[in-house]
Amino acid sequence: MLEIKGLSYSYRRNIPVLHNINLVIKNGFNLLIGENGSGKTTLIKNLTSILPLQQGEILLDNLSVTCPEYKKKISYLPQSFDVYPTLPVKEILRFVASAKSGLNKSEQEEHISKIMDLTNITEYAQKKLKDCSEGMRRRVGIASALIGNPDFVVLDEPTAGIDPKERIQFYKTLRTCFNGKTVLISTHILDDIDFLATNVIMLSQGCIKYTGDYAAFRSTLKGKLFEATCDLQKLSSIIQKYHVLSTSITGELVTCKIVSEEAPQHDSQIISVVASEASVEDIWLYFQGGDTRNG
Repeated sequence: MLEIKGLSYSYRRNIPVLHNINLVIKNGFNLLIGENGSGKTTLIKNLTSILPLQQGEILLDNLSVTCPEYKKKISYLPQSFDVYPTLPVKEILRFVASAKSGLNKSEQEEHISKIMDLTNITEYAQKKLKDCSEGMRRRVGIASALIGNPDFVVLDEPTAGIDPKERIQFYKTLRTCFNGKTVLISTHILDDIDFLATNVIMLSQGCIKYTGDYAAFRSTLKGKLFEATCDLQKLSSIIQKYHVLSTSITGELVTCKIVSEEAPQHDSQIISVVASEASVEDIWLYFQGGDTRNG
């Protein structure tokens, strides 16, 4: 378990990027989501000690991020994994193992072989990284992140750029490889949440907007989301009266996704109303425009 207590960070004086973050990152797959500029990258850089602490604490099993032992217990895979692109895959893993595993040469070879089997890259051992597909490069990156058997793993946009057809298989690889570990995954691909998330963390403007388990996140708008159709001329009054998440215009008609404790009533403004099942994007939009909540 990783704990963040009172974490704040500023690149410029009096312009904080992170504001008093208090968070517990639990065992399982923790999906970190937020708009561009929300503070995700800064948070990751603090957790991986790329950026030094300015204010607050970060503890992994009671070890401070400032402690050398902390670094031995974590692994970080950046979004772009192109280290030594002209080297064969196995040579790259050997290099990573020599840098962080603490194993002797024979132990390293056995460790690397097991990881290559687990990530299904054994047949590409002698292939240069630059000649691998984007999906295969990500697998090599996953293999490098597994070296040393870390307790806490940070993956930055691991599914970005992967073909949608290949992504499903990649989800299975992630689940198999990091089962039982504490994993933080930063992503902008909302499908990742449904396929991977044990817990969801949402950042916006440097503040936690939501933290809770996946089931609670997905049920946020259960029974509270409706699609209402109105005339285009009535849209402004609908927006003033209801919490409107999004609109879709077709000719002179507008379909609005409305959050309400009760179904909006048919009146001079609303032509029709139907209950709607919330997507991850709907929930995202809800928390982006709502108050800070904890699930």
